[in-house]
Amino acid sequence: MVSEHARATEHARESSARGARSVVATVGAIVGRIPIHPLLFAAFAVLFLYAANLHEVLPVDAALPLVRNVAGAALVLAVLSVVFRSVARGGIVATAIIVAFVAFGHVASVATGSGLDDRGQLVAWGLVIVAAIVYAVRAKASLPRVTTGLNVVAGLLVISSLVSILPYELGRAGRASSGLVSGVQAAVSSTGRQRDIYFLIFDRYGSADAIQRRMFSNAICWRVARRSLPPARGRRWSSFCGRP
Repeated sequence: MVSEHARATEHARESSARGARSVVATVGAIVGRIPIHPLLFAAFAVLFLYAANLHEVLPVDAALPLVRNVAGAALVLAVLSVVFRSVARGGIVATAIIVAFVAFGHVASVATGSGLDDRGQLVAWGLVIVAAIVYAVRAKASLPRVTTGLNVVAGLLVISSLVSILPYELGRAGRASSGLVSGVQAAVSSTGRQRDIYFLIFDRYGSADAIQRRMFSNAICWRVARRSLPPARGRRWSSFCGRP
């Protein structure tokens, strides 16, 4: 009886181990065949900036750039997949192009004191893209492993940004509601009545989309621009406010 129970337990353990190995192998095969790394790198470019400026932006401010980046990366991946007749090979070149595009400004700010100007950086990124093209054309057995590695790296980068973003955003609503209630209560208690006049004082200006959402109309936007900025700079608000 004991030996039969032990054999049954061992058989169950072996079955569960085989099932786990099968699942891991299936997931590894899928990750190795489907190059989602261009989309993840494009998303990380926006999420990284969002995570670094959590105190100054809202989720709605990052939503549209995120969609644009991912949609653009998907378009580049689709075109290159047709050119190279392989999604995996096209993904390698697409990732090189996307990384060069989103990292150009960051590298330029870091390499300012090293003597590397924009032309030199363009040459360097061009060599990276050419190397990716050569590898995509010549790669054989190593292509699934490289695709898996890029998927994992890009996924970890996205997760690292979400680890900073999600806890902050989950607590933002509670902080905003409590701060708004306390501010209104303090205003009412200090004056004895509800305030009906407010001054909007901007210490910085956001993107065109953010300003248009917050100014409600072109007329209000231009009114603020003309009162707060010199004429020379006020004319530049045409890109933000549209035609007055």
